Amino acid sequence: MREFDLAELDRWPFAVKAACCVAAAACVLVFGYFLFLAGVRAERIGMERHQETLRDQHAERAAAAGQLATLRADRHHAAGVFSALLRRLPAQTDMPALIADISRAASTHDLAVVDIALVPEWPTAPYVAHPLAVSVTGRYHDLGAFAAAIAALPMLVTMRDFEIKPASENAAADELAMTATVTTYRYSGEAPDTAGGQHVEAADARSTPWLGALAAYRTDRNRDPFQPAREASTTGPVGGLPGPSNDRVRQPLERHPLEQLRMVGTLAANGVRHALLRVPGGNVHRVAAGDYLGTDHGRIRTVHAAGLELVEVVHDGAGGWRERPRAIVLDRNAAVEEPRSNR
Repeated sequence: MREFDLAELDRWPFAVKAACCVAAAACVLVFGYFLFLAGVRAERIGMERHQETLRDQHAERAAAAGQLATLRADRHHAAGVFSALLRRLPAQTDMPALIADISRAASTHDLAVVDIALVPEWPTAPYVAHPLAVSVTGRYHDLGAFAAAIAALPMLVTMRDFEIKPASENAAADELAMTATVTTYRYSGEAPDTAGGQHVEAADARSTPWLGALAAYRTDRNRDPFQPAREASTTGPVGGLPGPSNDRVRQPLERHPLEQLRMVGTLAANGVRHALLRVPGGNVHRVAAGDYLGTDHGRIRTVHAAGLELVEVVHDGAGGWRERPRAIVLDRNAAVEEPRSNR
């Protein structure tokens, strides 16, 4: 290395010249890479990753595009159901009708209305709640049937803050007092009639079973917790009244609670008067005295022009059975014309 002299560069051996040129070229390439190409390489890697992301997004959107018609139909149906729910919310002037419905449900189930008081409304977006403080007295199972009747009302109603206790010291042993807050709701905005710029038809409750699904209160599944338990029987007399028979064939209208049945007319044929009852879905059934209907072994006693009377066999709350008179009044607003030949 001592013999290398840059002044005698032209006298260097060819191999040394070539080695120096290669070393100089390598230094230029390394310096140029870190100065110019490192940023471009990082940008290329980022573009490749973005390309993979775009490819995945394209695959997802292509799959969603294949379901576009179904998604649009579901969105249209959901908007229609929402519009139907809004139409079930009462207007400000519907509160007297709600109070009348509560009183009618209480009297139908042998309850005495102690008080129905208006409670100040409270707004909760996007609706305004209209609560009522309701106080009734009656038997335990009648209170349960009353709650089911409130749930069956056409307008949206909820019940909360229950309190059930013995009515008083001087009342009967099975007489109970219940207080609850019955609340209905009013939409605080305007009901949307369009979705995505397209007109939305109101959904029919019959086309959406969950919208009108009702839970029937069954007195034969639970006992009154306020009464002492005793052995129950479904085939023989308990407490002086025989229980309902499990051997007979159930009739079609026993699938529906009484609250879902609407009497729309009468029909006289061969000297027998029949009642025309409409069930959820619109079908009309013809029944006469002796037929069964309702979920509590109800049997029709009489049919007259203004309605029908029946007797249900329900638990007495202590393991026995008792009779409960019920009635279905003719709904004149939904009455159908009786054929002239059968009048």
